[in-house]
Amino acid sequence: MKRIFWNPAVFAYVLEGNRVRETPVRTGAKLGDMMEILSGLNAGDRVVIKPPKELKDGSRIKVAER
Repeated sequence: MKRIFWNPAVFAYVLEGNRVRETPVRTGAKLGDMMEILSGLNAGDRVVIKPPKELKDGSRIKVAER
């Protein structure tokens, strides 16, 4: 019996100006709704925390500052 594992690509949306770039990342430990990012992002990168399903690479966004 063969086992088939499905491993979807993991990525983050990184803000570049007023557009987002789909950036592949390597993940580590998960705690609740938080995920450790081992590689793929740089210190200071601004990412979309809860992207809507319709967000795509290159989408134009408006940043809501906290």
